[in-house]
Amino acid sequence: MTQTGSGRAIVLQLGEALRRYYDDESLAQLTALTRLQTVEEQRRHAPLGGLPAALRGVVETALGHLAQQEKLLADVLTRRFIQRQSVAEVARQLSYSERTVHSRQEEAIQRLAGLLLEIEDQALAAASQEAEINRILDGLPPPTFTHLIGVGDLLETLCVYLADPEQSWLVSVEGMGGSGKTALARQTAEDLVKEGRFQRVIWITARQQSFDDGYLRQTGLPALTFSGLLEQSAARLHLPQPAGEVEAERIHNLRQALRQTPTLLVVDNLETAADVEALVDGLRGLARPTKVLITTRHSLAGHSDIAAFPVPALDAQAAQTFVCRHAQERHVPALLTAHPAAIARIAALCDGNPLAMALVVGQVRYLPLEQILGDLQRAKGRSADLLGFLFHYSWLQLSPTAQRLLLHMPLLDIRGVAWQELAAISDVPADSQFCQALEELIAASLLYAGFAQGQILYSIHRLTEYFILSDLI
Repeated sequence: MTQTGSGRAIVLQLGEALRRYYDDESLAQLTALTRLQTVEEQRRHAPLGGLPAALRGVVETALGHLAQQEKLLADVLTRRFIQRQSVAEVARQLSYSERTVHSRQEEAIQRLAGLLLEIEDQALAAASQEAEINRILDGLPPPTFTHLIGVGDLLETLCVYLADPEQSWLVSVEGMGGSGKTALARQTAEDLVKEGRFQRVIWITARQQSFDDGYLRQTGLPALTFSGLLEQSAARLHLPQPAGEVEAERIHNLRQALRQTPTLLVVDNLETAADVEALVDGLRGLARPTKVLITTRHSLAGHSDIAAFPVPALDAQAAQTFVCRHAQERHVPALLTAHPAAIARIAALCDGNPLAMALVVGQVRYLPLEQILGDLQRAKGRSADLLGFLFHYSWLQLSPTAQRLLLHMPLLDIRGVAWQELAAISDVPADSQFCQALEELIAASLLYAGFAQGQILYSIHRLTEYFILSDLI
């Protein structure tokens, strides 16, 4: 091992760490060691033990590596410092002279320090890669799920198509509202970024309505035009947009920027044929080498150059698994102890729709399960708008503060907002009542809390936004 200044400091402090292995106060003062990335990671994974315990864990890991290469050297260090044997005891047990024990001990510390530095280099590289992945994923909406259920094969297929460097330039994920299209697209993008296939993701979400000055505005135009997509994409890439720039020039500038970095362009929430037809031709011009992933309720199977993948309703088994897992995550005791037949009935009445089932799980926190199921059964007999009924049903169970917070969500960034922004725009004091209202909305599956951009961000489903704007405002 060629020793730099920092390397020599590691060797010296590693010797001290071994000699004072059980002295927490002394260990915490070994700054060259305690600042290691590996020690920081150990602290994150096992925070209760504190800094000294994290340092001991890293040293033990390095000792394990040393034992695989030089078992005798690792044995000397273990006996001397972990088992606290004297030099004389180690010499007697290993049939060494005391001078040899000292010599082996110093050699072992040198080797251990080299291994520790190798492990540190690997940790630093992994941390750098993780930071880069997080930077790329920062433009995505915050995750609204912990597990995707029943779509594993479809997720794998989407990744294969989008990772193919020679074809499948446009891919669509299609299905009814609440089927999990956005969640599936987000997981696909994340998996492909982690695999190194894309170094950039541009995520554009179409909004079917706009909310201006307290009023719902219906324009009669597609929610997302190609001109609007160009503008949003350029903004995401921080491209200059000179005044009076013609569309042909904007397309040229965007294509040039897209060619420089392997990019996945996600166009989410195209809910009408007008949206799709207004964009498909333009998206064809942006593809190659950029890949385009579209989520929509409208079928694109008629376009020969688009690989279309419908998202089916969850089958009975997957739907019941979804209900049980969601009940565990939301801590709903009435469902955790419910008879399997009741779980099966929820899945059947919701037609295997994930959003519908999530809303029902949230309602069980406030009302008896049998009452909810009975009301849902009667509602299905009267109307085909299952989600509309469930949104209204959930809204009626909310406290006034929770209702007020939810009403203001369409005003905020569709990619999610921090609680400070939500508190400011809703004019609700960020006190215990505010926190209780947030928890209430999350429990009801009307608000999602996902970790992104280094913080917790709150967001709502696009159908929840539609319900707010069309039925409540």
